[in-house]
Amino acid sequence: MTDSHPTSAETTASAEAAAPAPSADMPGATVESGRTALRRTWRRWQFWVLLVVCGMTLTLAQQLLTTPDVAPYSLGSTEQDGYRAVAGVLEDQGVTIHEVGGAEQLRTRLSEHPEATMVGFEADWPMDRSIRSGLADGTLAEETGWQGETVFLSPSGETLDAVGSGRLDVEDLVTGPSLDLGEQPPVLRAGPACPSPAARSAGSIAASGDLYRTDLPSCFARFGPGDGGGPAETGENSAAASSGDEPSSETTAPAATMVLTDAGAVFGSPDAFTNSTIADEGHAALGLWLFGQDEDLVWYRSTAADVADAAPGSAWDHLPDWVATLSWWLVIVAGLLILVAGRRRGPIISEPLPVQVPASETAEGRARLYQQVDAVDAAARTLRSAHMLRLARLLRLGPAAEEPAIVHATASTTGREPRAVARMLDAAAVTSSSDLLRFSQELAALEDEVRIRSGLGPRRPDSADPADPADPADPADPADRHDGSDGLSRD
Repeated sequence: MTDSHPTSAETTASAEAAAPAPSADMPGATVESGRTALRRTWRRWQFWVLLVVCGMTLTLAQQLLTTPDVAPYSLGSTEQDGYRAVAGVLEDQGVTIHEVGGAEQLRTRLSEHPEATMVGFEADWPMDRSIRSGLADGTLAEETGWQGETVFLSPSGETLDAVGSGRLDVEDLVTGPSLDLGEQPPVLRAGPACPSPAARSAGSIAASGDLYRTDLPSCFARFGPGDGGGPAETGENSAAASSGDEPSSETTAPAATMVLTDAGAVFGSPDAFTNSTIADEGHAALGLWLFGQDEDLVWYRSTAADVADAAPGSAWDHLPDWVATLSWWLVIVAGLLILVAGRRRGPIISEPLPVQVPASETAEGRARLYQQVDAVDAAARTLRSAHMLRLARLLRLGPAAEEPAIVHATASTTGREPRAVARMLDAAAVTSSSDLLRFSQELAALEDEVRIRSGLGPRRPDSADPADPADPADPADPADRHDGSDGLSRD
């Protein structure tokens, strides 16, 4: 790309555009100076501000990533529904707790600790299907060599069907009554017929939860007779008993919160071991007996990954058949839309190169760039460089003249002191927009004086566009020619 070179008038005009003169009479001058000060302050402190922001962001991210465990029934939760208290008691008794969250990790832990007690807790998700079947038929013990006890805490219906041996299934599950805010749960006693040493040591519990109506050995029966493990008695049964009528056989099966199966103990009241209830009744003794039978406790809490492993296949398999047809149709329509939208609407338009750009446009564009970034020092250096080249050309010193020679020649021509001329050409003293404007005006005045003393006449700011080759305005003036001999760079 080629362009013409700016005259001294155009350069001065562009400098004036880049640096508007502030005036005390203009209210916008104070606003402009304030904005300039803010931009300078921001450039000076932006690194430290960004550093502080990044530090605060990293600190906040660390706090979010290290949020304490507050999940219900979590061993590390100190909330009222957490298990941190019972976990602390077990650790004080020398029990090492190994938390696992997946089937493979559970197998590894059981292989490492063959005598450990295993707790299968299904508070959120059903346990892995292979683990459930392995506990029911004993294949898990054969695979890992594990021989410890098992406690099923709040088991799911699938687990009840697997470990109940046909005598306990999901149809035997009885949901306990819901409690209102502030209402105390009923007290359930183990009873002399309870075969579990852990339940007899606890004596009684006071916690809501699930009950299981079965003929298997059970403890902590609700609404039962005095032995605690006898037949359950609902409200209708109490009325029937008071009237002397025999309750029906359907309502005489025991409904207890703890059932002993061949695969392990089933306990349906996880609220008994929370931080808020561990000190009530015999909850602490029951927890120590159930979870502290060995030096190692493997705590298996099933996760969503176990459910995903138990349900193979992709989401596409669960969609209707018409979804596949609709998807292919949408793909075809989208392809046609891309072809229609991307088609060429006519021949490619070519533009002849190189393009000639008037020097005034490039000079004004560069000045506006300097103005946007407040590059006062760079603009001053550019003006000084162009001015020194024009002075060297006017004084017939050539484009390779040194600065001292130009200064002395200018002083000799204008009758000024060399020090005054050098001070006038010093761009380092320009630190603000007002200084830049004053500097450009002084350079223009100095150039006019040199031109007049040299017999060339003052500058012509109203001359026609020099890029127009048909303009005959002052063609004999060598100082106004734009043939590139002034040494200015082409952009």
